[in-house]
Amino acid sequence: MPAASTGKPGSLKDPTIASLFSVKDPEQRFEDLREIGHGSFGAVFFAQDLETNTTVAIKKMAFSGKQSAEKWSDIIKEVSFLKNIKHENIVEYRACYLKEHTCWLVMEYCIGSAADIVEVHRTPIRECEIAAIMEQTLFGLSYLHKLGRIHRDVKAGNILLTDNGIVKLADFGSASTLCPAQSFVGTPYWMAPEVILAMDEGHYDQSADIWSLGITCIELAERRPPLFNMNAMSALYHIAQNDPPTLSRGENSLWSADFHSFVDLCLRKDPRERMKTGPCQQHPFIMNGRLDGVILELITRTKALVSDLDNFQYRKMRKLVYLDEQQSAVTDDTITTDRHDVDEELSGMGGSASSRSNSISSFQSYHSSAPISDSHHGDSGKVITPRPLIPLRVLSSAGSDINSTNENLDNIDKGIFSLCEIIFYKLETNILLANRIHIRRPELHHYFRFLRSFFSYLNQKNRTVIHVDDGGSHCMHSMHESLFIEETSSGTPTSTLVSDETTRPINEEMATLRRSKFSTLRTTKLISKELEEYNRENNIYEQMSGYKRLRQQHQKELKQLEERCAMEMESFKQKADKEYENLLNAFSKELQRLRSSQSAEKDKKLREYDETERRLRRQLNSRHENELKAFSNAQKKEYKHNKERAKVELKERYSMRSAYESALKETKAVLNARRTDAEAIFSREQKIAMENEIRRLKGVRMIEMHTLTEKLIVDELKFKGKQLETSHALLRKHHEQTKQLELSLLIESQRMKRRHLEKQHEAETSNQLQYNQRVTDETVKRHALQSKQQPKELKAKELQIRKQYRQAVKTQLRQSKLLQAQVLSCTPKEEHREMILKLKEEQKRKLATLAGQYESTIESLLRDLTVKLESWQEDELKALKEKLEKEMDMLKDFQNRQKSCLEENCKREEQKLAERTSIRKAVIEKKMEEEKVSLETERQKTLKAIEEKHRIEKAAFFDDEQKSLNEHTQQISSSASQFSSQDTLCSISSNLHSLATNS
Repeated sequence: MPAASTGKPGSLKDPTIASLFSVKDPEQRFEDLREIGHGSFGAVFFAQDLETNTTVAIKKMAFSGKQSAEKWSDIIKEVSFLKNIKHENIVEYRACYLKEHTCWLVMEYCIGSAADIVEVHRTPIRECEIAAIMEQTLFGLSYLHKLGRIHRDVKAGNILLTDNGIVKLADFGSASTLCPAQSFVGTPYWMAPEVILAMDEGHYDQSADIWSLGITCIELAERRPPLFNMNAMSALYHIAQNDPPTLSRGENSLWSADFHSFVDLCLRKDPRERMKTGPCQQHPFIMNGRLDGVILELITRTKALVSDLDNFQYRKMRKLVYLDEQQSAVTDDTITTDRHDVDEELSGMGGSASSRSNSISSFQSYHSSAPISDSHHGDSGKVITPRPLIPLRVLSSAGSDINSTNENLDNIDKGIFSLCEIIFYKLETNILLANRIHIRRPELHHYFRFLRSFFSYLNQKNRTVIHVDDGGSHCMHSMHESLFIEETSSGTPTSTLVSDETTRPINEEMATLRRSKFSTLRTTKLISKELEEYNRENNIYEQMSGYKRLRQQHQKELKQLEERCAMEMESFKQKADKEYENLLNAFSKELQRLRSSQSAEKDKKLREYDETERRLRRQLNSRHENELKAFSNAQKKEYKHNKERAKVELKERYSMRSAYESALKETKAVLNARRTDAEAIFSREQKIAMENEIRRLKGVRMIEMHTLTEKLIVDELKFKGKQLETSHALLRKHHEQTKQLELSLLIESQRMKRRHLEKQHEAETSNQLQYNQRVTDETVKRHALQSKQQPKELKAKELQIRKQYRQAVKTQLRQSKLLQAQVLSCTPKEEHREMILKLKEEQKRKLATLAGQYESTIESLLRDLTVKLESWQEDELKALKEKLEKEMDMLKDFQNRQKSCLEENCKREEQKLAERTSIRKAVIEKKMEEEKVSLETERQKTLKAIEEKHRIEKAAFFDDEQKSLNEHTQQISSSASQFSSQDTLCSISSNLHSLATNS
């Protein structure tokens, strides 16, 4: 749904909003506008679509003045809602226009609502008709509920009917696109308990529509919703606290058990126990009540009754308008008497509880109607005695002197619902009769002149809009005077009053009305009465509207607070997460730096060890070179010494030169070999010694590196432990901050709820006190009026008593005369004078007695009437005060329940917050414990792994050392054995030579 709060009311800069409206002039497309309904939203008009040649309903909604932004938002919500749904049992969307500060919502035209039918018939409709209406209503509701939407204003006034007998759900100004919802929306008497208590006890869902459907069933069955005799505000408290209403039961009840069951299942207090639309459609009340043509027959019957009622009122007014002035003086009393008789005859038929207006304003028309009887279902086919309606504002015809056609006009005028239709019926009748009877042409032209002037007047006032309400009576009367009185006085034709350039052609007007397909189930009086009540100051409507705005404002503030709290929590969470993430990143960087420094330290140590090894190798190589050089020099000296000794020995041993040289050569070779082997053995021993030194150095280096590595790993683990402790401290800090923030936000929310509830209770108490004061003042005014009118009644009764006593005096005088005649006839003549005096004195005494009786009777009458009136007024005032006190007590109980409910909710919220906090703390503690255990496990694994690695490295090192040592030992042993064997051979050969020489 497009957001309406993003721009100025009426702005179409947003493409989404602009797509909902057309900026073309709707007056160029629609004609023959007739107002057929009025409410807080605006007015509904019947109109003729020139493009499609169909009838449409136009709902005009103004969004200027106070709360223009809210009105604009509601308009966008309703238009987008209606545009996006399409179903046979939902009123069809046609178009939407934006003209200045008024929205023209064009929908299909329906002839009336279920409330209009009840209003017209004045009796409950039949059960099969209720079932048929409910069946089709459930189809529309089921479609809405499947889309996840809530109507929130289901009532008879929003259940419309078409000429084809199709039931349509209408008025989606209160609908919700979200389920569940929490708004305080709807019409008081039809509201579900959970809707009334939505802000106190939580959300509500589509079951609220099922409750309203059950109330609508009672409305159709009993002509008014339950608790209708109560104040609307009191009804809200009653619905929220008491048991659900039921259909009237008793011996005279004609409703079936299935109907009772259906209503009871729809009106369960617990929304979870109510039926859904599916089970409602399968209920025996709906399934067994299916009859073909029931709704069509009801519509036909209602149309006929509406026509009779309107025609009755029209005929009644025609009597007053068309009677000759000379006869009016004579017949005025008769007409007044007839009117009084008719009104008195129909006075028992009070106003019906209709739900025709929009939402909360719909109840405003109820309390202005007279009390209705509680009679139950009657014979719907029974003809109802017609009642007087608000009269049509009929203009006297310019051809009223054509008395010969009046009887024909009576038959033609039957069923006419508006002034224009009456005029055109008259016009066409005169045109038709002009060829059959001799009517003067000027008289027919008189009609045309009147029509031209009439439509010109309409054009100047409201284009093609034709009003049939009370609000137009003055303008009609003034126009009548301007058109006819001026004409009769001046003798000028009416066509001269308005220029031909400003008048619409009469043919066009006639064509408009010929194309008109206007049909309705609403009487003219009902339409006018609705507009009267809307225009009249209505404190109940103002109170409910103010109360609704207050609740909605509270909900808006609470929603804004919740959004702000959610944003603060989200911001704090993001900030805490970012802080924790930054800490972890810092820890990672510090750990990386630590590892880098440890790696650098290891590399430095390794470089130092390599440098030490190179230095040691250089030292050993230098020393070994010197030792080898010294050993070589020693071997050379020994070689020379041995060679010289061998020469001396060989010279002594061999005498022959060849033998001597040969032996010397061999001796040199042996000595060289010995020297070479000795040097090789010495060199090998040096190499082995150097390797041992290097290996010893490597072993020491390995031990030192192992110690360093273990130290670095321990340092790293300690560093990780410190980081973990720091992160855990931060988590605890964040937990405490979150706890404090949640607690502060909860306290702020609860404080706002308490403040809202206090304001709401103040408003409710103020509204109730105003209502009490207003009702009391009205009662006192009525009593004062009755007391003021009492002298008139007393005078009438006094005249009646005086007449009776006058008759008694006359009787007494006649009797006295007769008695005097009898007495005088029996009395001597000389006693006549005395007897006459005595009889006169007796007569005076009797008349004095009658006078006393007359005065006492008048005093007694005055006293009795005064006492009776005062007693009755006191009783009525006492009963009213008791009723108002009861309603005030009910309000206080309801408010106390709301307070206790709010406190319980606050406690539950605090408990839930404590539970959430403890759970979150437990989760954090568990996480910290898991991280500690993980770190300890990692430490143990790391230390164990490094110890195992060092053990393996040591074992491999010592194994290599032992293997190398064994190899060197073997090499030394083999070299030594080789050297010792050569030395032995040399000594043996020398001994052999010496033996040979000796021999």
